[in-house]
Amino acid sequence: MEYKTDSLLVHLARAGDENACEKLVKKYYYCLLHIYDPYEAEDLTQEAFIRFFSNLYRYKEYGKVKNYLYTIAGNTVKNL
Repeated sequence: MEYKTDSLLVHLARAGDENACEKLVKKYYYCLLHIYDPYEAEDLTQEAFIRFFSNLYRYKEYGKVKNYLYTIAGNTVKNL
């Protein structure tokens, strides 16, 4: 069920639905905060979401949105 819900939110976000974008952020924001410094974690998490929404057109719906976000977040941390 989570996969279908996330997939729908992605489709709506691609269509410009800001409410869908907000729901994705609320759903996964705290999942991405895995760094000890809370200020650094918040900055990196925001950067990950900026990259996610900027490249949403590239997202292939083969897997879960959560996994895609984790990949972006990991790459964001690596690219510091």
